[in-house]
Amino acid sequence: MPENILTTLDRVLVKWTDNGYPFAELVLSEYHNSSDTAFVTYRLIPGESVSIDTVVFGEFSPAEVRRLQRLIRDDLTGPYHGNRIRKAQNRLR
Repeated sequence: MPENILTTLDRVLVKWTDNGYPFAELVLSEYHNSSDTAFVTYRLIPGESVSIDTVVFGEFSPAEVRRLQRLIRDDLTGPYHGNRIRKAQNRLR
């Protein structure tokens, strides 16, 4: 299968998994090549929608909670967005 098709399918999956559907799946139904053109048919299974309504920092002092909020910066509430969560984790390291 050509690399550009795999890249495109990966982008579609990442778009869903980073926009509230972390369990999304792509199922390749059909692939065939005709001359210089590739044809792909796939089915997207979105899975459950995930939304974060609250971020709990645990048992920290109010000053520590403010510091954590400054480090995280992005609002992590709303539809699940894996990339934002990974960025926040990296800033906490």
